[in-house]
Amino acid sequence: MATIKTIHPATSENRYLARVETAQQGEAGHVLYDGVRLQVIAHLDTVTWLTPGDRVFIEIIDDGAVILGRLRAPTEQPAAVVHIDTEKRLVLNCTGGVILHATDNTIELRKDGTILIDGKTIQSRADGQHRLQGATIELN
Repeated sequence: MATIKTIHPATSENRYLARVETAQQGEAGHVLYDGVRLQVIAHLDTVTWLTPGDRVFIEIIDDGAVILGRLRAPTEQPAAVVHIDTEKRLVLNCTGGVILHATDNTIELRKDGTILIDGKTIQSRADGQHRLQGATIELN
């Protein structure tokens, strides 16, 4: 591996735009920056799934490159937006749908309005009124 010191001058700004050269299971192994192949030593925890050819921001340190983020392709939609609203609720906005998955259990919110709950045992409890409402309700 080339010494990092020969790649950039000693400045306070070590952040560059690079291209992912190798990736495995969504993490980059190597990036290309200015014709030099750099080993990736870490990814910020917010970096999304990476594939070869993705453009990424890196920071170069003595041991190699740290992936700071991935640039979206021109036609790619923004990632899902998660925030806390004024009533202190967690809000997840995603146009394609949402899946919560734990082992063999799934709750899926589809973009067509369908909600699927799949689990070994499903329990529903209420201290007050427990209401089921729909055009039809089918039991067994």
